[in-house]
Amino acid sequence: MERFFSILIEHYAGNFPFWIAPIQVNVLPIGENQHPRANEIMEILDKAGYRAIIDLRSEKVNRKIAESEQKKIPFSIIVGQKEVESGNVAVRQHGKGDLGSLSLEELFKIFEGLNVPGAA
Repeated sequence: MERFFSILIEHYAGNFPFWIAPIQVNVLPIGENQHPRANEIMEILDKAGYRAIIDLRSEKVNRKIAESEQKKIPFSIIVGQKEVESGNVAVRQHGKGDLGSLSLEELFKIFEGLNVPGAA
């Protein structure tokens, strides 16, 4: 089993596809005012069965995004005041950058397509 995991880690260089990534989504609120909506999104992701974390630190959002990229987390969801008002989320994909503003339904469709072995 250990050998299998070492081969897998070496093959992907820690940059795992969505379906096998230990953390699939990182929720990043811009400020404290967005913490309630970020926690709500976190609960929705958890209930849907996705492996997600939330970064509630008072760091600048650019720093949070950079750290998420460095950790090779497949998706980052940025929650600012505009997203709270619209009900959408700003989405970034590791290695591809900004995907724009999406509804949670649209985002889950993307996740469903990626959450199967063999998906890119």
